[in-house]
Amino acid sequence: MDLKTSIEQGARTLDQRAEALGREAEAAAKRWGESPAVKATADLATRLWGLLLLAFGLWFLADVTLRLDLPNLRWSELWPIVLIVVGGFVVVRGLARRS
Repeated sequence: MDLKTSIEQGARTLDQRAEALGREAEAAAKRWGESPAVKATADLATRLWGLLLLAFGLWFLADVTLRLDLPNLRWSELWPIVLIVVGGFVVVRGLARRS
């Protein structure tokens, strides 16, 4: 078998495997999309991100636009609290799933 034939055969094999992988990925996405647990998790994550953005926006509005005297929070002081809250949320969700 010469090099050109070998490359063409390899390309056809690769194309067939890529098509099969695409079909498997579509089937998995469809299964996951229909799963109530995945929908609930996605819905919860969307709400949490929305609340977080809302909180930051309200803080920014009150501090900059309304010039309210809010405490200055530096990220170096805030990130451990955020990490603790997120970790606590993960633990509570894990415990709720088991019961």
